[in-house]
Amino acid sequence: MNTVEQVSESASGRSSFENNKMRVIAGIYRGRNLRSPPSMQVRPTSDRLRETLFNVLAPRIQDARFLDLCAGSGAVGIEALSRGAAHVTFVD
Repeated sequence: MNTVEQVSESASGRSSFENNKMRVIAGIYRGRNLRSPPSMQVRPTSDRLRETLFNVLAPRIQDARFLDLCAGSGAVGIEALSRGAAHVTFVD
């Protein structure tokens, strides 16, 4: 375990890998768990922020081509696919 994981684990009682758990909020993959690498360089978009973003984008997602720039964990792009996007390009 590296120093960052030790600090994270001691502060929260859980490992940093467990803290990076996310889920798909809606669509055909709703409820599926996603995990990101246990790295301080990847900061996943929170469930709440993704939900708000896709509530705004909802009328435009179906069959759209979606670009997930700075994809990191890919949670935003995976959410778009789940909600009906035709194609997602992930760039990190």
